[in-house]
Amino acid sequence: MSHILSGLRVIDCGTYIAGPAAAVIMSDFGAEVIKIERPPAGDPYRMLYRLPGMALSPIDYNSMLDGRNKRSLALDLGDEACPEALLKLVASADVFITNYQPQLVKKFRLGFEDLQAVNPKLIYAQVTGYGEIGPEADKPGYDMTGYWARSGLMGIMYNADAEPTRSPCGFGDHPTSMSLFAAIMLGLYQRNLTGMGCKVSTSLMANGAWSNSCQIQAALCKASAPERGTRKTCSNPLVNHYLSRDGQRFIQGLDPDLRRHRNDGTDRRDEVQHASRTRRECSRVGGAARSRIRQRGHGCLEAPVRRAGGDLGAGAVLRASPG
Repeated sequence: MSHILSGLRVIDCGTYIAGPAAAVIMSDFGAEVIKIERPPAGDPYRMLYRLPGMALSPIDYNSMLDGRNKRSLALDLGDEACPEALLKLVASADVFITNYQPQLVKKFRLGFEDLQAVNPKLIYAQVTGYGEIGPEADKPGYDMTGYWARSGLMGIMYNADAEPTRSPCGFGDHPTSMSLFAAIMLGLYQRNLTGMGCKVSTSLMANGAWSNSCQIQAALCKASAPERGTRKTCSNPLVNHYLSRDGQRFIQGLDPDLRRHRNDGTDRRDEVQHASRTRRECSRVGGAARSRIRQRGHGCLEAPVRRAGGDLGAGAVLRASPG
């Protein structure tokens, strides 16, 4: 299984994460990947680890993650001779991946129609920020903006006593790369059936919306959003994060007995009233749980939570002041 894609040639003509990460997944399964980089410095992603706010290291850990297993070819696509060299590679490739901005794709004549004329069996895979049609199609996209902010994730993933935060590096790019990888595999499957290549694509915003789709669907159904709370005023102590006496934060997930919830189409107003009473009871139970955990550590919950079919995960590197 580890070399199931052996014999396939992939051209990684992208930058930073979302496109190149899909290529590295293919390399993990045996595909040959050739990465196109602009001389002299190469992909700007190579310098990201040096920027303020990134984890400090003398090692380019980002390229180790998303550039492994690849061969690199320096091509200045602005040079008249270089596009011809790239087209020769495309003629022998199975997959072409790019997340260049649409303006650059047009400038360098790297669109699907351009490359299909050279290789009709090519699977052309593209990542954009906001899709390929509409007023924002030509906008540059970043996972912090297209995936994290525009999807609504930034607006919900913080407590009432905190402010929205920025997303970690690659937080949206890597999930998006998995979607592109899946699309590429479907394209290869279709090519196996028809003998012809095709174009597949995805966007940062589409993947962010999918990640936030439960809340988006709730809004489309005109559901009432729950009141924003804190870990001390959560609506369900069975699904909450806590602070233990050693300063370690952890979160537990334990499903309630869903069999008690009716699904027979009857009047649910009594259930709404019951939910209100339940929230008050949850607040009381949550307070008792916090007190016990602060005194005895999170280990006091692990065994009963496991027996009940739940899960408990501790943050290995997070430390916090008491609160």
